[in-house]
Amino acid sequence: MSTLIVESSKTDKDIIEKTLTTAGYTQLTFVSSNDECFERLRITNTHVSGMYGLDYELIILGGDTADDVLEQCRRIKQSFHYHDVPVLVISTGSVADHAPMAIAYGAFDYMRKPFVEFEFLARVRAALRLKHEIDRRKARERELIEATRQLSDLNAMLTRLSLIDGLTGVANRRNFDRVLDKEWRRASRSKHEISLLMIDIDYFKAYNDLYGHQSGDECLRQVADILRDALRRPGDMLCRYGGEEFGVILPETGLEGANKVGENLRQTVNDAKISHRGSKVGEFVTLSVGVASLMPTGTINFKQLIENADKALYQAKAAGRNRVTPFHDKSVKQSA
Repeated sequence: MSTLIVESSKTDKDIIEKTLTTAGYTQLTFVSSNDECFERLRITNTHVSGMYGLDYELIILGGDTADDVLEQCRRIKQSFHYHDVPVLVISTGSVADHAPMAIAYGAFDYMRKPFVEFEFLARVRAALRLKHEIDRRKARERELIEATRQLSDLNAMLTRLSLIDGLTGVANRRNFDRVLDKEWRRASRSKHEISLLMIDIDYFKAYNDLYGHQSGDECLRQVADILRDALRRPGDMLCRYGGEEFGVILPETGLEGANKVGENLRQTVNDAKISHRGSKVGEFVTLSVGVASLMPTGTINFKQLIENADKALYQAKAAGRNRVTPFHDKSVKQSA
């Protein structure tokens, strides 16, 4: 226990010191005046210094003039740093006259001189129990704040992970559906077209059969990296749609522009020259790309866009693979 004691009377100081040391409280600092007290606590006449003195668990204010002691208590308790430090006031003033004011000023308790030693010690122990409980509560609050922060960070990380494909690091199907729905509604409000590419790695089953699934996973990662790096607009989004299939959302893009993007992606993967001896198209990994574009209306939703892109992808594969095929349907408004 570190205790600051203000007492100008040598007799009272000796009694306090003997009582506390006999009870095992030895970290006692005695000062004899208010000025010394405030200097210890780094409290000036106008404010509390930014550098505080020692951290005390208890402050005992003794004095013969009750008003002076109460004013001293008031100034100490005005300091945020010492707000939770119990202050025990001991003075010659009557309890009836001065105890209520002492409590109002923030004192833990008020005792009248001369005091009974066992009663004084009981008050000290009660004050220290209060301080220890306050410290325990504040420590628990800090732990809760830190736990809350860590939980918030963990939830944010889990949210991010729930939207990312674990193998390739690009957006997953759940994220794809979420973003496509959002972009579809935005396109509907702004009256802009939105396009979708559905991309399939040609003869990927044969790749797995020939090279093994670990190599197949590495191939998926390579292709995902190439596609992601080849997309130039921040708003364009690549996702792993499932298996060896990828999707690319192209906001504010018509069919002609989407077709160019698809061709660029196909050619970029071709240029990477990823060996694929099991392909019937050539000796390297190639892509088939289906392209669809729609202007959102009240009669259709984004599922129609996915369906159209899937049909275009099927046509690209049926036509021999390693190509980009746009979807055309006169019954649905398309870009020129």
